[in-house]
Amino acid sequence: MPLRILILFILGVGIPVQAQDNFLWGVANAAFQVEGAVIDGVPTKSDWYEWTHTPGKITDGTNADQATDFWNMYEKDFKLASELGVNSFRLSVAWERIQPKENQWDEEALSHYQKIIEKMREYGLEPIVTLHHFVLPKWVVDKGGLLSPDFPRIFAIYAQHVVAALTKKPYSVHFWITFNEPAVLAMKGYVSGEWPPGLKGDTQKALKAQSQMAEAHIQAQREIKKLSIPDLKLGIAQHWRDFQPKTNSFFDRKVRSFLDLAFNRYFINILMTGNPCSKFFRVFCPSSSLRVHEKVLDFIGINYYGRTIVSFVGLPGLYKTEEGPGPKSDMGWEVYPEGMYTVLKEVSKFGLPIMVTENGVADHGIKKPDGRVFDPTREKFLRDHIDYMFKARDEGVNVIGYMYWSLTDNFEWSSGTTPRFGLVEFDYGTQSRKPRDSFDIYKSIIRSH
Repeated sequence: MPLRILILFILGVGIPVQAQDNFLWGVANAAFQVEGAVIDGVPTKSDWYEWTHTPGKITDGTNADQATDFWNMYEKDFKLASELGVNSFRLSVAWERIQPKENQWDEEALSHYQKIIEKMREYGLEPIVTLHHFVLPKWVVDKGGLLSPDFPRIFAIYAQHVVAALTKKPYSVHFWITFNEPAVLAMKGYVSGEWPPGLKGDTQKALKAQSQMAEAHIQAQREIKKLSIPDLKLGIAQHWRDFQPKTNSFFDRKVRSFLDLAFNRYFINILMTGNPCSKFFRVFCPSSSLRVHEKVLDFIGINYYGRTIVSFVGLPGLYKTEEGPGPKSDMGWEVYPEGMYTVLKEVSKFGLPIMVTENGVADHGIKKPDGRVFDPTREKFLRDHIDYMFKARDEGVNVIGYMYWSLTDNFEWSSGTTPRFGLVEFDYGTQSRKPRDSFDIYKSIIRSH
């Protein structure tokens, strides 16, 4: 028990809200990574479907045609989540399924999502639904994708259609996320070229893509508001890095500030103020966003995976980024739990409730004689990151939930099926699910709170 709460308890003074009754403990997944991109032999046409079927684009040569077959086997995952003891479940819906063509809605697909949400509630799980998790329908790509002048409008139409359908009883989804990790999507698609559309070195288009998604969020919020749905909470899920300068030199610190602004804050700043807070960046903002004054966010979702060490190197690259010296995950990412505290404290300055919408680690673990996997990296990861999250919460940061990424192993984008993020081991040959030891660790952490 934190010292300040102990003192208040002894004095008999009212204790600040610390009880975990309303805290959202959960797990997360995303449609393309788990559903299966091919249903009954028919592919769901999207940029990522085409990307996974282009030789050389996926590191291990796999694809998401089957994935974990969540589309059909979702109840198995909800049963596991219930056994885990979580009270919420973050998932995304597939735009490419729901709206396969611009003027065509697949109401059967939407009805299937209603069944998924209904079943989720039967297992006592609060749904947290993401409208766009990296994947674009093929027809949106053909119109110009994220950079199309029409993108904000067509996304807003899609968002309103889905929200109207899934907020009806008995589904009643209260928590909505428009975009997942807009900065990651923009940088991977337009700077590193690792993701569709596969462009390299175009920072201007990457920033434009982020501002387009910000404008799309604003227009979607306005359309959703017209539905007059009580208790609806709309947010975004932002990947937030703990950028740290390699030295205390002036130039290293300036590089750190630049990347923090361009990657962490650019998208949120547009939503919060209509201004990305820099004359340099303002040129990439749609004029309508710059006139935003209404509240367009009810909460901020934070996806935290680690820190990045940055340094100034001069021309031609200007700066260098690298992982810190700490222990690494199977993805080669540094495990740095202290950053959870730092990031939450920084994000709290926006004055909105915060949900940790993703936090996870790739760890194959070690197969034991009984066939179960011992995954010590993930076990320590969970304990340490959750401890730092509650350290921030005890200091007044309004953290309303924690979603571990992910319940089961899944298709990890350009890395394919090789990385294993799941609390539950998934066998792609037999489609079987088997909890790892970390499953029990997370379960015990939830019980202790």
